[in-house]
Amino acid sequence: MRAEAAGDRVPWRQQEILRRGNWDADALRDIVCDYVVEALGDPEAVLVVDETGFLKQRRQSCGVARQYTGSAGKITNCQIGVFASYVTPAGHAFIDRALYLPVNCH
Repeated sequence: MRAEAAGDRVPWRQQEILRRGNWDADALRDIVCDYVVEALGDPEAVLVVDETGFLKQRRQSCGVARQYTGSAGKITNCQIGVFASYVTPAGHAFIDRALYLPVNCH
């Protein structure tokens, strides 16, 4: 969708820009958070924090462990991502993220 909005028929050029870029994820998060609060700011805003599991076959990725995930409804090999969203009557947006690192993670 992003490529189409930029006038590209296929996503390859957009993906190449993202692949080559040297991103400071925390700085980008701060910019997005500031924008969201400015665009959706509301004294009745709510911060919603939720987790989701990313199922994994092996343990080669950081944070993978046998742990419970609602995505599978059981204990299985997975990563857990924790996400924060800013929610108002005017709209909602993700504003932060973290990878949960279990104690037995190696």
